[in-house]
Amino acid sequence: MVVGAGPAGCAAAYDLAANGKRVLLLDKCEFPRPKACAGGLTMKTVKALRYSVEPVTREVVRRIVLENDGGSATLVKTRQPICVMTVRAEFDAYCLRKTMEAGAIFRRIGALKSVEASADSVVLVTESESLRARF
Repeated sequence: MVVGAGPAGCAAAYDLAANGKRVLLLDKCEFPRPKACAGGLTMKTVKALRYSVEPVTREVVRRIVLENDGGSATLVKTRQPICVMTVRAEFDAYCLRKTMEAGAIFRRIGALKSVEASADSVVLVTESESLRARF
């Protein structure tokens, strides 16, 4: 059981599912979901992902302008990409789809009320149900 189907939760669920584990991925939101984010992914992030993000890449950035509080600006240009730009809602939905293709099951839940851990399991209590997973 993985709580949160954003990029980090999807990465954890993807790795588990790709390695043959049964995975229930939980989130309180439907996807695609609106997200206040500029959608920039550094190249370090792109390389760390388990799959290509080309299908949701809108722009490859090779130059940026850096400004300090005093107003002076510096142009940084490279031949190699600095980052790629996506639309965050599209990126999140894409990560979820790739994770489900790896075998994870997605389920929308209500808000968490509590998390109860024991020596070998955890119980998530939501507004309408309790979910138990071994670890």
